Amino acid sequence: MKISVFTIPIYAGSEQENELNVFLCSHRILSVDKRFVEAGMDSFWSICVTWADVKDQVPVQKGKVDYKQVLDEHQFTIYAALRELRKKLAEHEGVPAYALFTNDRCWFKSPDLNHVDLNYTLYRLHKRV
Repeated sequence: MKISVFTIPIYAGSEQENELNVFLCSHRILSVDKRFVEAGMDSFWSICVTWADVKDQVPVQKGKVDYKQVLDEHQFTIYAALRELRKKLAEHEGVPAYALFTNDRCWFKSPDLNHVDLNYTLYRLHKRV
């Protein structure tokens, strides 16, 4: 994961806007944080972009992601548990599993992921089935 910061002046900032747009279109963007900096005629937008380096990119084969290769052991445990829960919910509702949410929705990037209490979360979701 890498970070790039862009500054776009509110007056005559079209060159910087184009630079940002080209960057956004050519990278795998993870998050964008923007702040307006009030400085009179020198006011500007400060934009922090978090993006994945090529080595961080999710390997894709024929449109499918191998999450076992992409995620660490703890993350994959959460992913597998969510898929299992999705299967049980789908059976309970009588619908295909993908109708509830797709595999890529089983996984989300969270800065607090290591603090997730998986057992408690799954217990609460299981109570709904």
